[in-house]
Amino acid sequence: MVAKVILNPYAHRWKAQALWPQVETELNLAGVKFELAVSERRGHLTEIAYESAGAGFSPILIAGGDGTIGEAVNGLARALPSFNNGIGPVGFIPLGTANDFAHNLALPLDIPGAVQRIKAGHINTLTFAR
Repeated sequence: MVAKVILNPYAHRWKAQALWPQVETELNLAGVKFELAVSERRGHLTEIAYESAGAGFSPILIAGGDGTIGEAVNGLARALPSFNNGIGPVGFIPLGTANDFAHNLALPLDIPGAVQRIKAGHINTLTFAR
């Protein structure tokens, strides 16, 4: 299957955009086939996540910071009524300033570590309480 990478270039005060070549290299080295979607405006991450879930991309990889996750999860939650067993799998590549989400879940904070975790299949399905 082909992964959808949702990149927020604005994360970490535009540093995420500068980190993208390293992410791309690591994904390629790990053999992860992917299609990239780059956020272009406020609310675009939500749209991309919603469309990616509907298009059947698996996994959906969120590359950015804590705000990126919030916006992307909103899009995935909006897509949820179309799915009976949750959305996913979903992975995270931390490119933000604080990366509290990754810290709190004890996820790798470095790009190679995050990509190796994704390659190994350590990604989760999102479920939402109704």
